[in-house]
Amino acid sequence: MKYKLLVLTDHSSQNDSNSIFALLQAMRIHPYSDRIDVASKGVDANRDFFEGKIGAALQACPVTAGFSYHSDGKYFTEGLRAVSLDDYHAIFLRLPPPLDNNFLTALGRQFPDQKIINRPSGLFKTASKAFLLQFAEVCPAMKLCETAADIREFSAQFSIVLKPLRNYGG
Repeated sequence: MKYKLLVLTDHSSQNDSNSIFALLQAMRIHPYSDRIDVASKGVDANRDFFEGKIGAALQACPVTAGFSYHSDGKYFTEGLRAVSLDDYHAIFLRLPPPLDNNFLTALGRQFPDQKIINRPSGLFKTASKAFLLQFAEVCPAMKLCETAADIREFSAQFSIVLKPLRNYGG
């Protein structure tokens, strides 16, 4: 059987070192791949969908042999067509943090969780750096600081790096 895959991403935050381009090219030529389409949060027509509005229109473009990074995002806007989640066997989430909980909840209601790679139920649990507190034995000393006093207390014991819970950086 060959599979149809929909990739959900946000091209507006990508750069030429982003792995999605090589990854989707390799997946595109895999013998089990029938078609790979990609829908971007960075496409205005997809705003309602990525804000979690159930039944909102979604525009996607095919991953072709030329699919690669361009600063203008041309491969995410050329060849757009209306698609339905029902057209696909699976969905691959490749979205940068922070993830919108309304979007993840709506996606989980519209498409079976077990057919989503990087599924919403797992992202709810693991998308925050607080998840790492469960693995203290393999991580440097960590503390979830909620106040300036927490930060001062911890920094008196260790050199620290401050990181946002649900975003890049630190």
